[in-house]
Amino acid sequence: MFADWLEQYEPKDLPEWPVVRAMTLEAVRLTEGPTNYNRNHLVVWSVSRFLVWGHFSRGIPLDFDLQFTDANIQRFVEIENTNEGTARTLRYRLNSVAKAVRSTPPPLRKQEIYGASDPAEPYTRKEITSLLAMLDNQKSRDRSQRLRAAITLGLGVGADGRNISALRGRDVSLHDGLVLVRLTKPDRSVPALHAYADIIMALAIDVGENGLLIGTSKVPVSDSLARFVTKHDPVIPSLRRMRSTFIVTLLQASVPLRVVMDVAGFSTARRLAEYSKYLPTISVEQAQRLVAEAGQ
Repeated sequence: MFADWLEQYEPKDLPEWPVVRAMTLEAVRLTEGPTNYNRNHLVVWSVSRFLVWGHFSRGIPLDFDLQFTDANIQRFVEIENTNEGTARTLRYRLNSVAKAVRSTPPPLRKQEIYGASDPAEPYTRKEITSLLAMLDNQKSRDRSQRLRAAITLGLGVGADGRNISALRGRDVSLHDGLVLVRLTKPDRSVPALHAYADIIMALAIDVGENGLLIGTSKVPVSDSLARFVTKHDPVIPSLRRMRSTFIVTLLQASVPLRVVMDVAGFSTARRLAEYSKYLPTISVEQAQRLVAEAGQ
């Protein structure tokens, strides 16, 4: 029975399957029902990878209406780099699922579609160690360079995918012992955290003044991170989580809020306040003492 197979299905090359499993199976049930084995098998394959890309690479919440937009489907098909016939089939399959699973909500703002308004959970120290270990497990030098740039720039200066994809060697400089990275929108120079500064500078020297730090791939870096993961990796690289980790690291180190706002590219303190939920809690007694001693 297909229904039994569906419940026991576990792809060998998709370590994120436990996260997207429930939503994938629900999409299959709503789309086809438990009778057509061959078609449902293809739907499972397509939907699971689409959800992994959306959730882990784009930071989209696991919600049918937010995931299955026309724009998201089109972008996913484009980055798959398949031939025209396969791309057309994949697009048709995902659009068929979208019609079955979507409700009819009011138009969504862009920030809601991409989940950009809510900060992602920062990485723990153990998870950061696992991320850095991935750098030595890539199949080629180009893949290693691309992932090294994404991880060190994400964790080291809080850069997002748009900035990382455009950074060139000339955007990294050394000033008074600090490695500065020039980011845009808004324009600012961000000092790299010491833990990643040497790696970032080495990348800049390696590619030269005009070379891209991430290499020459045409795939947007935020869309490609999930491709570096194997079933043996205990953590998924996410630029949204890396950026949150960078910002929370500064807040925990008591860097002045105005400075954190500037390096993060925030125009208002409200954006920064959203990260407060990830700061460690302290006892009432500690809090009272800190307040009392603030004027000394």
